[in-house]
Amino acid sequence: MALKLHMTWQASTRRWFKKHKGKIYVVSCRQLGVAETKEASTTAAKGWWEAQLKEIESAPPTEEELRVNAFRVWSMVQDWRQLDEDSRERLVDSLIGTGQYQKLKAQAEQMMASAVKAAPPDRTVKAQVDTWKTLLRSACQSGQMSEGRSDGYEVPSISV
Repeated sequence: MALKLHMTWQASTRRWFKKHKGKIYVVSCRQLGVAETKEASTTAAKGWWEAQLKEIESAPPTEEELRVNAFRVWSMVQDWRQLDEDSRERLVDSLIGTGQYQKLKAQAEQMMASAVKAAPPDRTVKAQVDTWKTLLRSACQSGQMSEGRSDGYEVPSISV
């Protein structure tokens, strides 16, 4: 069975080349410490490339990569409302894993259900206004406020 080459051999310069993510990687037989032939350097070049690939993948993202990713996320957020439900699910699942969209959606629905509860009867606007009117009446009765001043606070209700 033929050996799979991970790099391209250039006989005129006796070097191995590899283009990865827009960058060209080059290694010579001299750097590999082997004879300057394709046959003698194939295995060493493969090992060198695997080591380079590990180093590339473990390196933190560059400033340019961070900018590109930030732009992609920004674009995705801008387009979110234009996507249908299936497209949204495929997008989220491709980013963070299969089934995560449904899981996040269920969590969001649960949070909304618990947040939107009916206000207690004493926390409605009507109850607060009635409490204030009672306070104004008691201030008038105790002599702390005149009835004219109290009437100025009360606005007649308008029916629509």
